[in-house]
Amino acid sequence: GKKGAGAARPGPVPKEDAFAIRKISEYKEEGAIAIPELSNPWPKIDKLGLSWLRKLRLMDLINEAALMGMDESKIEQFEDLMATMADSSPPIEWWSTAADKALLFGVYKHGYGAFDKIRNDPEYAEAFTRDETNVEANLKKREQFRHKEGCQCVSCVHTRKKREKEEQDAKNGSAEGKEPVEESKADDDWPNTDGLTKRLKKVTTALESQKKRLERERGRAERDKQRKLNQKREEDAKRKRDEQTSRAPRRKRQMSTRRNPVEDPAESEIDEWESPADV
Repeated sequence: GKKGAGAARPGPVPKEDAFAIRKISEYKEEGAIAIPELSNPWPKIDKLGLSWLRKLRLMDLINEAALMGMDESKIEQFEDLMATMADSSPPIEWWSTAADKALLFGVYKHGYGAFDKIRNDPEYAEAFTRDETNVEANLKKREQFRHKEGCQCVSCVHTRKKREKEEQDAKNGSAEGKEPVEESKADDDWPNTDGLTKRLKKVTTALESQKKRLERERGRAERDKQRKLNQKREEDAKRKRDEQTSRAPRRKRQMSTRRNPVEDPAESEIDEWESPADV
């Protein structure tokens, strides 16, 4: 049908759907062919499909970020992106940018969820060593970004609702005589699994956002450069046209002067007195 002035515009494509569309397109370009006879519908697709798609997207982000950090031509951009990542909630008080990079490369090396292997890898021992300088820096960031009591931002509202739900679940559990389920705890030197997983998601998401921002800025700079170049070309062409227009009347006057020369009255008089007929 025709789209009227008040027709609703299609909303943005969810990140997971956009990821699936992009990866399928990449696989087709590489020559992959879907064979319906060999594919069976997954019975749990409705319940677990989105969860698995999110995991696959996270794996893809980790892969892109790690490869970017190992590429000599892109390592400077990678370092800048990591350094400018604003954050006030590290998984543990001594956490640093070096620990973020070690976590990222460690997952790429040992696999998703292999946090104990990453922690014990000698390659990342220095990055995972407690440093009081980082503790002080993180405390300053926390004070700088601390939200006031009753803040209505999305993060604070979500945190309050989550805390209220946990308290309510604990009350319900104690009323029913159930033992409360304890989360995986962190020791003094290492974050728990949940904290590391959230940190990994935060780092990869921040890198993706920063990368897109830089690409947008680079695109705007290129468009501005092209616009200025086109403007200069137009100004040069206009100046040439103006110069040609100003030369045209001058050439016409010169041509008319050559065709109809003006006689000098004195010369005419001399010719009249010295004509051969009078000699």
